[in-house]
Amino acid sequence: SLQEEIVFGTDPIDALNLIPKFKEKLEICEALHAGLHNSKFHERVLNKIIASITYRDDFNKRHGIGDLEEWDIHISAYSHEITADDVLNAFDRVINSYKQRWTKAIKCVQDSADFQQIIDKIPSVEIATSNSTHCKQSVSALEELIKYTNLTAKTSFDKIGSFVVLDVETTGLSSSRDHLLEIAAIKFEDWSPVEKFHTLLNPGKPIPSEATAVNNITDEMVAEAPSFSQIIDCLNSFVGKSNIVGHNLPFDLKFLYRNGYDFTTIKRRYYDTCEISKRVLKKPKTKWDRDLEEHVINENYDYDVENYKLTTLCDFYKIRDNTFAHRALSDALATGFLFKHLAESKIDY
Repeated sequence: SLQEEIVFGTDPIDALNLIPKFKEKLEICEALHAGLHNSKFHERVLNKIIASITYRDDFNKRHGIGDLEEWDIHISAYSHEITADDVLNAFDRVINSYKQRWTKAIKCVQDSADFQQIIDKIPSVEIATSNSTHCKQSVSALEELIKYTNLTAKTSFDKIGSFVVLDVETTGLSSSRDHLLEIAAIKFEDWSPVEKFHTLLNPGKPIPSEATAVNNITDEMVAEAPSFSQIIDCLNSFVGKSNIVGHNLPFDLKFLYRNGYDFTTIKRRYYDTCEISKRVLKKPKTKWDRDLEEHVINENYDYDVENYKLTTLCDFYKIRDNTFAHRALSDALATGFLFKHLAESKIDY
C-alpha cells in the first residue's frame, strides 16, 4: 500500500535494505499515474473510480464533495458534480505527494548510511577499564573553573582545527540525579576526524522509558557495559591536553565532572557550538497572534534558523540527515563538522 507507514530501525546501514522497497513504491506511483492518463483505458477506469466515490449526504453529492476511501482521497469539485478531470487532478495531487514521500525516504536512508560510513571509517581506540577510584564532584565549581571561548573574525582558523568533541547520552537532564548511558569522543586534527572513543555505560539501575524513547538505549544493551568510573582513566588519556568542543557543552561537562572526570586540571579551551551559533546565525523575531493567542514567527524579518538545536543546525548546514540522531557518536561527529562550518562563517581568513 502507498499509505504504508515508514518505520526505520536504529542502524542506518541496515536501513539501506529498505531502499528497494521504497523504489518499488515509486514505481507503483509511476504506473498508477501512467494508467490513469492512458487514453486507451481512460474513460472506463475513470468511470469506475467515479462510481466508487462516497458522499456524506445528498447535499455533498450535488456540490461535488466526496471521498475515495480506499485511497484516502478527498475530492472537492464544489458547485458541480465531480467530473473525470476532478478525479484526475485529485489523484495526481495524491500520487505526487506519495512520490515526494518515498523519494525523501530514499534520500534519508542513503544520506544517513553515508554519514554512518564516515563514522565507521574513523579508527577506534581500545576501551581499557580500570579500578581506579574517582570521587563524585560538585558541578557548582565548574562555573568558576571553566570559561567558554567564542569565535571572532580574528580567531586563527588553523590553530583551532585540532580538538576533541565530547557527547554523552543520559537517563535524564539532572547531573545530580541521572546517570550516563553512553559517551563518545572524536579527535579532530586540522578539521578532520582521526580517532574515536566510544562506549555504552551501565548506569547500575533500570533505564527510564522516556530516556530510551529519545536515544534508543535499552537495559539489554548496557547490561555488559562498563560503569563510567571504570573508563575515566582511558577517556582522560584519549582527551589529553586537547581543547574540548561540544553542543550545549555545559550539559555534557556537568555529567562528566559530577561522575568523577576532572578535565579542569589541564589548561585548555572550551567551545560550545550552541552558544557560538547564536553569534553566527539569526533566530526569527516573533509577534503576538491574537487569534492563536501565542507568539508566531514575524515573517517581516529575515532569519537563518528557528532554533539552535543540533538537528536544526545540521539541517541548515546540510551536515547529515537527522533520522538517526541522538546517539553519541553521530552527534559528536556532527558537532565537529558544525564547529568547522561556524568557524568558516565567523572567521576572516
